[in-house]
Amino acid sequence: MQQFNFQHSIFKPSRLIAIFLLSVQFAFAQQTDQMSIEEVIDRATTTSLLALKSTNIYLAGYWQYNSYKASLLPQVNLKLTPVDYNRSFSQQWNSNEEAFAYYETQTLNNYSTVSIDQNLAFSGGTLSLQSSLDHLENLTDDQYSAFNASPVQLAYTQPILGFNDFKWKKKLSPLAYELAKREYLEVMQQARLFAINYYFDLLIAQVSLEIAKSNQATSDTLYHIGLKRFEIASITKEDLLNLELNKYSASIEVARTGKEVKVAQYNLTSFLGMSKDALITPMIPENNFVKNIPLEKAIENGMRYNPEPLRLEESMLEAEKNLDQINKDTRFNANVVAQFGLNNSDKTLRQTYNNLTNRQAVAVGIQIPLVDWGQGKGERMLALKQMEVAQIEMEQSKMDFEQEIVLNVIDYNLQHQLVENALRAAEISEEAYQLTKKRFILGNVDVLKLNASAEARQQEKESYIDALYNLWRVYYEIQELTLFDYGKDTPLSADFDSMIK
Repeated sequence: MQQFNFQHSIFKPSRLIAIFLLSVQFAFAQQTDQMSIEEVIDRATTTSLLALKSTNIYLAGYWQYNSYKASLLPQVNLKLTPVDYNRSFSQQWNSNEEAFAYYETQTLNNYSTVSIDQNLAFSGGTLSLQSSLDHLENLTDDQYSAFNASPVQLAYTQPILGFNDFKWKKKLSPLAYELAKREYLEVMQQARLFAINYYFDLLIAQVSLEIAKSNQATSDTLYHIGLKRFEIASITKEDLLNLELNKYSASIEVARTGKEVKVAQYNLTSFLGMSKDALITPMIPENNFVKNIPLEKAIENGMRYNPEPLRLEESMLEAEKNLDQINKDTRFNANVVAQFGLNNSDKTLRQTYNNLTNRQAVAVGIQIPLVDWGQGKGERMLALKQMEVAQIEMEQSKMDFEQEIVLNVIDYNLQHQLVENALRAAEISEEAYQLTKKRFILGNVDVLKLNASAEARQQEKESYIDALYNLWRVYYEIQELTLFDYGKDTPLSADFDSMIK
């Protein structure tokens, strides 16, 4: 990797600034291992906590969707009550004495039912095929025992004009699963952005430290030259004091920037999940991005791939679901249960399954709120207004989302020129500083001009790194908003199947 993106600049770098930047990275490399920004980004997507979070976001969505799909399949259930013992005194009519009396009863019951249940999403009903066997044993004096069997029984439960939860799950569950996929990609993109931020924090701190060390060495040399020139009255006492002040200021700046390097180093290695002793040497990245991102294409990609439109759609569906449920729960509600099958009872298990008779049962339950003093109407109006608020918020969020894409794309399309201008300014400031320093040594420039040239040199170098950082940042922010790789001209994707395995 080259130190600066000179091949993408319309200017050729000066020899002085190239030598300076090479010396900076050589100084870094003597102490630590170099890592390019691409390597740091790749590591962030595998070892950072955000990468782990994104994986769990997807897996949670996957298992939720898998649970929904399983609910559409027939469910085989076994219900058992192995022991139901009861000993109590109950009031019974004594026909001999023609009066009520209390008698002790002891019973032992066993119940078992095997059923295949199928939820019907289109109607909200449940169809069941059942087989049951019950046993009753009276443990009192008469010692009565009997079995009750229903080998085959078909049951159907259907709400009438009621809330159909299955219908809404059919709409919301696939949407939630697709949202989990996009949120995974979004959080992974956030991990990349964090890596870029921490990487450039360290890079700027390292460059500032090396500039401070260079200034320290230069100020020390110039101070000693100033002492000799002061002895021959070539400079004033004030100029000598300013040179001495520059010397101590440079030492302070070395200490300050050294502290910033340690903080930035810790932030980056901690984010990447590396050991406390790990040290990373950043390298000034290249500018390999596309020069221009079409605005309309970015907006289209954002609406098609970003999770935000799906979040808004999900929120709107939840509001509609809530309104539907309130409307049906606060009005006429009925439920029909129908059962058809074979049934018999006998003292022996074998005879219980002989001479089976038909069994039919139909039950209709109705619930009608006659007087609720306006409670139902209030709940319906509340749900309606909440849905209308959700609609307004959805429209506003879409406008805000589109505006965010537009602003970032405009910013990005201007950044390339800003980077080239910042590079040229850094080259000019370096060459100007070297010339000013030579003129000072020759006695043609005073200390104030030397200081001003040194400050401009440092500021322009840091401004170039900052411009390069803004280019990287805004490009990955656009990728986060659109989940689209404009270099490869393809949507961001992931191998979701491998995560499940």
